[in-house]
Amino acid sequence: MTNSRENKPAQTIAVDYPKVEHAVNEILNQRKRPTLEKIKTQLNIHDNTCDEIIEFYFYMWEQRHATTYLEDIKQVDKTTLGPQEYTKRAKQLEESLAMMRATIEATADCLLMIDRNGKLIGYNQKLINLYKVPVEILESKDETVGLQYVMSQVVDPQELADLVMRKYQNPIPGSCGEMPFKDGRIVERYYQPQIVNNEVVGHVWSFRDVTEKHKQEESLRLTNRAMTASTHGIIIVDNDPPNYTITYLNPASQHLLKINEESALQKSLFIITSGFSKNQEEILDIFKNKHKGQVILECPIGNRILWLEVNIDPVYDKDQKNISHFVNIINDITKNKELENILQYKAVHDALTGLPNKTYLEDAIRYRIKGALTENENFGLLFIDIDRFKNINDTLGHGIGDKLLCMFSKRLQNSVQKHDVVARIGGDEFIVLVNNAHDADTLHAITKRLMEACRKKFSYTDHEFNITVSIGMVLYPDCGSDPETLIQNADIAMYQAKYAGRNRTCFYTKTLNHTMSRRVDIENQLHDAIKNNEFQLAYQPIYNFEENNFKKAESLIRWHNKKLGNVSPAEFIPIAEDIGMMTTIGRWIIETAITQYKQWESEGLKDLVISINVSAKQLLDENFVDHINQTIYQNEILSKQIILEITESLFLLEGKVSEKLKALNNLGIKIAIDDFGTGYSNLNYLNKLHVSYLKIDKSFVDQIDENHFNDSVILAIIAIAKRMKFKVIAEGVETKNQLDFLQKNECDEIQGYYFSKPLGAEDFKLFIKKQVAI
Repeated sequence: MTNSRENKPAQTIAVDYPKVEHAVNEILNQRKRPTLEKIKTQLNIHDNTCDEIIEFYFYMWEQRHATTYLEDIKQVDKTTLGPQEYTKRAKQLEESLAMMRATIEATADCLLMIDRNGKLIGYNQKLINLYKVPVEILESKDETVGLQYVMSQVVDPQELADLVMRKYQNPIPGSCGEMPFKDGRIVERYYQPQIVNNEVVGHVWSFRDVTEKHKQEESLRLTNRAMTASTHGIIIVDNDPPNYTITYLNPASQHLLKINEESALQKSLFIITSGFSKNQEEILDIFKNKHKGQVILECPIGNRILWLEVNIDPVYDKDQKNISHFVNIINDITKNKELENILQYKAVHDALTGLPNKTYLEDAIRYRIKGALTENENFGLLFIDIDRFKNINDTLGHGIGDKLLCMFSKRLQNSVQKHDVVARIGGDEFIVLVNNAHDADTLHAITKRLMEACRKKFSYTDHEFNITVSIGMVLYPDCGSDPETLIQNADIAMYQAKYAGRNRTCFYTKTLNHTMSRRVDIENQLHDAIKNNEFQLAYQPIYNFEENNFKKAESLIRWHNKKLGNVSPAEFIPIAEDIGMMTTIGRWIIETAITQYKQWESEGLKDLVISINVSAKQLLDENFVDHINQTIYQNEILSKQIILEITESLFLLEGKVSEKLKALNNLGIKIAIDDFGTGYSNLNYLNKLHVSYLKIDKSFVDQIDENHFNDSVILAIIAIAKRMKFKVIAEGVETKNQLDFLQKNECDEIQGYYFSKPLGAEDFKLFIKKQVAI
């Protein structure tokens, strides 16, 4: 057979497939081998005009009856040929048929061949697999039946019917589009008419299942869309060391890195921005070791510094053996990094003042210890606490207190060397790490300078503050060899400075540990002091120059404990304030003093005036005025016989206590300002708060006996009082010289050891009855 079998004749002639098939069968029945000439003879055709169509139909018959034909030919050849010729011809036939059949089956497509009469004349196994056509339909060789079966499987059977009809009427070869199946498969179709002598003698349909291709294309489309729409930067590079050329970058990466696609594609990853070049070694390590990895880049982009997190993931080829690309997913973590930096800063810095906190300080001390071990240099710590700072918070509120802390911290920083560390470790407590402190003398000199700086007035809006500090000092390694011990011992030294009267410094010694133990004991014993009747009041007489008598006394609390013995008010009152017991103790003082006054009155001591100290905590108590009024009423005494002593710090509470002081005045109770001139002074508040007495602090009185006494402060206080029509009381008078000076300068009243120490109730009664005069 010739190659003409591959094309059908174009003209309709008297020869068709059934006639050729019948002729072939007849020849075989005669035990002859079918050939073109024998088929023509059987069909009674004597010219060559039909050779091509006969040859084509015979070719189609061979496809459909290959196995049977082969056996028939073998039988023919056995009877007509000699053994050698038979073997040779049979082998050639087998090879030819096998090649033809293998060609049809080897194709990747599904093949279907239909003759001009609509009869199925050829197909391959892939077609059966595609359409799942039952055997009986294939054996019927009826295109109509097969078409109906296929139409039952597709989504749009009418489209398929129209396509077949259209192609048969207008047999143009080429793609026929896709055909969706009801089970979700998608088949791509191609059509090729079989033409012999310009006549369509058959139709060949080719089908290809493109379902998986569609899925892959859809997946690829979604992936591309996801990469394009992603807010994360995506850069894909070739695995082509050393360049690692960029093959793709999505819009987000272009926007993030401020680059465009044209300038980056086919360029090395390491030249598009300095962030990649700076971290090239780290990135190359991930590339070369063929593993996933992450790199954090610091990139200057525009006028900003961006922090980028780059997650690198290798992409393998289809065989999963070699890496073809690397995907770089870029996340902008600038905000996270900034937040992390803020959190790291906050973790080691005080939120209010911005100073290093205790954690930072401890790390700094550890670092300094390492340096001291190698360089043989000492360093010191100064533990600084603002005296009576609690009063400022209680009176003016925490807002003003916080502002003062900020001003105080700046002053501390300006008073030390740059290499020293100033830290706030809580509340009003600060620590200075003095890097170059060779000995205790160096620390004392620095401490003196700090105390002088702290004594200068602080001003904020309408407020002025005169504050003092108590400072504890330690030296490494004498006072400790680790941060915890050094800080603890500096704290102990600071508390000792407070116990000694505040506005002082104290260097740590081992004996100070006893001080801390005593403080704990005092705290424990204070809770039951009232219940156990351990408190007593002593009364110090107050001398009046004009009347030349003692008609007044200041009540002073005393405490004797079975375990601790006599405990000084200077020692236990600050602790009582710290643990919140001062209001309870203050009520006890008021009730005891007024009750004692009533007792004296019943014993013949007439017209006495008793002065009672009141703390800021008491005055802030909303029931304070009612309590004192009720106590006076129950004891049936005149309120004018009571003076309440308050400290200057209560001026800071003007907005909170003015109404209470006014109510006390309305009751007839007078107000005295204790320790005037040592704290917060605002003359405008003296009138607002209905003050009647100013008390000159003992520290000013003591200066009268000094060689270079400057009388300006005392004279100014007396002048202010006289101008504002207040009475002036000087406390702590111990010498004749002090007495004479105060009398000469028109001080109204004095009290102190010159006349008498504080006395018990019975001794005070005897003292008054004797009316000891000067």
